[in-house]
Amino acid sequence: MSTPDTPDSAAEASTQSAPSRRFLPSWLTGFGAQVVIGLIVGLALGFIARAQGTDLPEGEQSWLGTLLDEVGSTYVTLLKLLIPPLIVTAVITSVANLRKVANAARLAVSTLIWFAITAFFSVLVGIAVGLVIRPGEGTNVDSDSAAEPSGTGSWWGFLESIVPQNFLGLSGSAGDDGSVVMNFNVLQLLVLAIVFGIAAVKTGKAAEPFLGFVESLLTVVQKVLWWIIRLAPIGTGALIGHAVADYGWDALGSLGKFVLAIY
Repeated sequence: MSTPDTPDSAAEASTQSAPSRRFLPSWLTGFGAQVVIGLIVGLALGFIARAQGTDLPEGEQSWLGTLLDEVGSTYVTLLKLLIPPLIVTAVITSVANLRKVANAARLAVSTLIWFAITAFFSVLVGIAVGLVIRPGEGTNVDSDSAAEPSGTGSWWGFLESIVPQNFLGLSGSAGDDGSVVMNFNVLQLLVLAIVFGIAAVKTGKAAEPFLGFVESLLTVVQKVLWWIIRLAPIGTGALIGHAVADYGWDALGSLGKFVLAIY
């Protein structure tokens, strides 16, 4: 008379008989590896697009170069699309959450002081790295475009620029072809978000539905942003490919030195 298998023995048998589903190591399938692979593929496509454009008239791109340009610019546009709602919802939520922290004013002052100290030392490090690496050398920048600006700003002009011009901090400009380009001012959005956050805290219980909506919207925006970030292997590959097709390897060498200095 045969005895039934125990759950442990059945699980062990199924584990031994089932084929392994992992064909690649985890580090090779991670997000960082995908971005690196996208950059390598983008470099290869960029060299191909540059080779295709050698026989074309000056100023024209091959079909591959045009495709890389369109894909890269679309990815950047998607990222810029979520910057305004991300800034507004994140700042309002952060300011509102200070009401849950004891001695919030003291914490805010300490944070500002710590930020000023670290920013001071980061500026010193940036100056030292710039003097040592000198990332601007070899970039073949036109001397006319690198000339000193004709005018400079002022502190009063800076203060005027951060005053919101409208509810969304948007500004528009008309192009020569009749198109209208809309831009947003990050500092104006920050001012608006801070004011609304403080007002919500001062309002009290009546502002709870508003804060709940903002926190919910922030969660949704972060989810959509993560979907866009997951496209980074394609977007970065297209951007680097377009750069190679347009400027060649020499310009990328100088750009690589600049990126090294930034890191």
